[in-house]
Amino acid sequence: MTLTSCIFLVAKFIALPMDCRKLMSISFSPGDAVFFVHPQHSWVRGSVISVEKDSATCKVEDKERKEVQQGETIAKVKSDGIEMFHNECLDDAKHDDLLHLSVLHEATLLRCLYLRYMTDVIYTNIGAIVVALNPFNYEIPRYKDDRMSKFLALGKHFDKVPNHGLYPHSWACAHNTYFEMVENSENQCVLISGESGAGKTEATKIVMKYLAGVSCLGGTADEKKHSDGVGAKLTACSPILECFGNAKTVRNDNSSRFGKFMEVKFNGQGRLVGAFTTKYLLEKSRIITASEGERVYHSFYVALRGKYKGHLQFESESTYVSVNSGKCLTNKEYDTADDFEEVCDAMKKVGMSDDEVKSVWHIPAAILNLLNVGLLEDKAEREFSTFDDKTQKFLVQAAKLLYVSDQDLLKELLYFVRTTPDGDIVSRTSTDGAIDARNALCKHMYDGVFAWLVEKCNETCDAQSQGNWIGLLDIFGFEDFKLNSFEQLCINLTNETLQGHYNNFIFNKDMAECRAEGIDVADIISPDNTKCIQMLTGQGGVIPLLDECCAIDKSTDFTFLDKVDTAHSKNTFYGKNKTSRDTFFVRHYAGDVTYTITSWIEKNKDTLRDQMKLLIRRSTDKIVAQSLPLPVPKEQQKGKAPTVGGFFALQLRSLMEKINATNPHWIRCVKPHPAKKALHFDGVMTMKQLESSGVLGTVKIRKAGYPVRIQNENFLKKYRVCVTVSTADPMARIESVLTNAGVSDKKFSQKGRTKVFLKTEALTRLERFRDECLKEIASTLQRIGYGYIDRKKCFLQYVEKHRAELLRQKKEREERERAEREAEERAKREAEEKARLLREAEERRRKREEQKLQEKKNSAAICMQRYVRGGLCRLRVFRQVLEETRAKFEAQREAQFVEERRAARAIDAKRQASEKQWISWLNNVDHLKKKNSVDQQRQVKHDEQKRRINVRELCRKEDEDRQALDAEEAHDRQALMVRCEMLASHKKYLRDQETRAKKMFETQTNPLHSATRAPPPTANHRSARSDARTKEILSDYAASRAKAFEDFFPPPPPKNTFAALSDLSQQRGTPGRPSDFGSRERFQVAKDRWVAQDQYLESHVMPTPVARPRSGPTVSQPPSQQHLDEMYSGPHRTVGATMQHSLDSGQAATRATPRRLDQEPPWLAAQPTSPAPSVQNKRGGTDLRSAIDWDAVFNA
Repeated sequence: MTLTSCIFLVAKFIALPMDCRKLMSISFSPGDAVFFVHPQHSWVRGSVISVEKDSATCKVEDKERKEVQQGETIAKVKSDGIEMFHNECLDDAKHDDLLHLSVLHEATLLRCLYLRYMTDVIYTNIGAIVVALNPFNYEIPRYKDDRMSKFLALGKHFDKVPNHGLYPHSWACAHNTYFEMVENSENQCVLISGESGAGKTEATKIVMKYLAGVSCLGGTADEKKHSDGVGAKLTACSPILECFGNAKTVRNDNSSRFGKFMEVKFNGQGRLVGAFTTKYLLEKSRIITASEGERVYHSFYVALRGKYKGHLQFESESTYVSVNSGKCLTNKEYDTADDFEEVCDAMKKVGMSDDEVKSVWHIPAAILNLLNVGLLEDKAEREFSTFDDKTQKFLVQAAKLLYVSDQDLLKELLYFVRTTPDGDIVSRTSTDGAIDARNALCKHMYDGVFAWLVEKCNETCDAQSQGNWIGLLDIFGFEDFKLNSFEQLCINLTNETLQGHYNNFIFNKDMAECRAEGIDVADIISPDNTKCIQMLTGQGGVIPLLDECCAIDKSTDFTFLDKVDTAHSKNTFYGKNKTSRDTFFVRHYAGDVTYTITSWIEKNKDTLRDQMKLLIRRSTDKIVAQSLPLPVPKEQQKGKAPTVGGFFALQLRSLMEKINATNPHWIRCVKPHPAKKALHFDGVMTMKQLESSGVLGTVKIRKAGYPVRIQNENFLKKYRVCVTVSTADPMARIESVLTNAGVSDKKFSQKGRTKVFLKTEALTRLERFRDECLKEIASTLQRIGYGYIDRKKCFLQYVEKHRAELLRQKKEREERERAEREAEERAKREAEEKARLLREAEERRRKREEQKLQEKKNSAAICMQRYVRGGLCRLRVFRQVLEETRAKFEAQREAQFVEERRAARAIDAKRQASEKQWISWLNNVDHLKKKNSVDQQRQVKHDEQKRRINVRELCRKEDEDRQALDAEEAHDRQALMVRCEMLASHKKYLRDQETRAKKMFETQTNPLHSATRAPPPTANHRSARSDARTKEILSDYAASRAKAFEDFFPPPPPKNTFAALSDLSQQRGTPGRPSDFGSRERFQVAKDRWVAQDQYLESHVMPTPVARPRSGPTVSQPPSQQHLDEMYSGPHRTVGATMQHSLDSGQAATRATPRRLDQEPPWLAAQPTSPAPSVQNKRGGTDLRSAIDWDAVFNA
């Protein structure tokens, strides 16, 4: 339990004596935990070592700041550079909005930004401001483009979704800006600022990309496509403006040297339709030269290295003065030929033709050559200038690129026309005048082509819309260099004006919160920089006085400075350096800036002679001519000549009018370290940027009011130890705490409806008063705690002794129980051992008996195996001998076939030779018959091939049917033989019975003849009944076979052609049935077989099988696969050749039957023309039982 929790627990029950009227001092004392200003690291955490009158000595104790030396002692830290450290500051980094901190000042602000930055959290909200620290790392996962979908998914309910878990980001700022525009129908603006290298341009791209994405939500496909197209055009404009408007500086490799305000336009449905860009204050001096370590604009370097360098006739880079002025030729951005190609592609995307692209690059090339033109002092007349002949080629090349005469160009540089009442006077220019004229020409042409490019981008991207727009302001940050000139004054004036706008907006918002809480804000004074702005731009201000001096010809820079001193010497925002004659300083909101007035009048005039303008306007190149405006005729000139400062003040006034008419949002970009490396942090540099960007203005506004704001419940929870009243009213308890601490006065604190508003001094007093209360409570707790600890110690000693006595008694009891238990276990083990021995003896006896029985079984099994294996072996040997005999028989039969195959191959060779002769003869005949058409020959071949295929198919089907019929006949023959043997046995038995009966009869009737043996009966003496029965059985069987034969084979076809047989087979739809001729032949074989069997029954003579040649398949023997392959192989390409081969081979299966030779068979030709009537069966065939004389077949 911690000390604080003990205090909260006990304070409810203990009455604490307090001197409520005692007031604590707000001065620091040794040992206090504080924040103090370190000379190298700005605000760091530490402790006070000693205190002096107006300062203190502090020790660094900040383990979170890695770059700080721990334990370092810093002496003479001023009192305004020390702030109390509170425990609430330990969790400050967890807040995404630092205005939610209970204590807000510069130290806590810097500490929170540091802790978040070192954990890759670069965005932090401070009220309406999004502070973005440049990470110099594009690989942070939470900030990649794929995470943008989480913001887009919330839609317009972004602020209404509780715990949406989305962190501060430029996406969040763009999201809120867009939906405030849509819901309120009010124009918005996002003001993006920061010093060079802080990431302003990237932040603008991020916001622009998000606006393009969020405007497509819920839109149709066409709307999304249009928005994507507008986004692509805006993206294409970026590299063009960066190439011509950005340059490398010491702080940033791609620093924007101009300001721009982009109006992103939307239609009534919130869809992106276009954008319009306005440029501000291009830094023209960088066109001529650059400081050491810097470069002029990117366009000059990419032009020297791009694909047009041959067309532009460039020499080596070291030749040109301007690009080498900064002694830095390389850069990470816009430095290679690929970058040049990217810019050219972007120009084409915005609608520029190839000729326009080339013309644009003529101007940077001409400027490089012009700045190399030598203008020297004339030796004869030193007050005038002359031309250096050594630089003649640069003058000629510049004039060629500008499409003007080189002599006219040189004349305008060396001479000028002065208008007098008596007429125009041509005078020679001085050396400085000639150089100024050349530089002015280069500046105005480059500014003109840059303005033309901006206008071209606007023509491509702009669109008329009745909806609202969102303005994106990308402007220079506050600048304070060693040498600050007129450009820095204009930049700082812009930031001063924007800071005034920000102060008014934030202060009014803060005061609105105070009024909502019921706080009296009458005495709170807002930070105001209006007087500083008036001193610079108001009546009699710095810029109007500069314009006034420019209108007077003989005015100098010192004349201007004297007028400024006279007008503003008593102004608190103005100061004069006594040690410097040509400087003055202005007290800006971000600090004092000293300005050097050298060449201010010249820079403010920024004039170009009319003759020079007319020369360029006469150029034949359209873009070169448009880079400079026409001179204003004298009769149209009214009032003073326009100046840069006056024009800029007018632009700034127009810009502020637009911003004041919108709802503003801020993104402040900060560069955390000059080395431009990731996770490097410079506290002094960061604080300076926070101050210059106006972020600390929020803290100052809070300090002007009540910077410490604590919720009522949190206040009572923290300071409840200081409450002396016993009431449940929270306001009364708060009042009690404030009164006891002596800060109840209005100048220290006020009570709101939900918050307590405190000054910093009041918070310090409250903390000290709380510490005193905690000390008194701690002493009381110590007294109670020490007494409790001593009593607990005595009690523990008694308990220890009692436990020892109980332990001794327990051990004695356990010893007795152990001895008794061991005796019982010993007796039990002996009984178990005896029983085990008996069981083992019985087990051994049983195993011996089982072993003997098993041996007897094994012996019997061996005997049985011997007999069984002998029988199996003899059977296996018998089968082996049988297989060998069968193989020997097959080998003998195969040997008989070898000679027949040899003869067949000889016949096949003769056939092939005859075929070759036949083919040769046919070729000669075809040569003679050239008049026949090719189509007719093809048709003949096709028909022949078709007939050949039909014949082969019919032959194949006939052979298959033969094979099937032979197999069936073999089965029937076997069954018949069995039946015949049975009949023969029965007949023999009857005959024997009859013989025995006769012998018995003869013996009984005539004993005299008993010794004489009668001769055996012959066939003539057989019983008529037996013969009749046999014939009846055979007739029934033959009739059943004939019926099956009739059902299977159709009657013979009526036609006598071979083609008719094919047609008949196709009409019946029964392909594969054998021909009628084959059926007759098989029937004849069956008939002969029946006759032979009947003869066997009559005379006991075995039928002789019909001998058939084995050289080929027969009617009853299916053809082998080898025989079919030989018969229908490749050489038999024609029907005639196949028939010839069959006739030559002499084989029965392939003999040329009459039907195959397209002739009628003899038995069909011998039939009468009018066939005898036949009976049709159920299947449409002829009933052979009425057509065949079966009695003649089975004649006894």
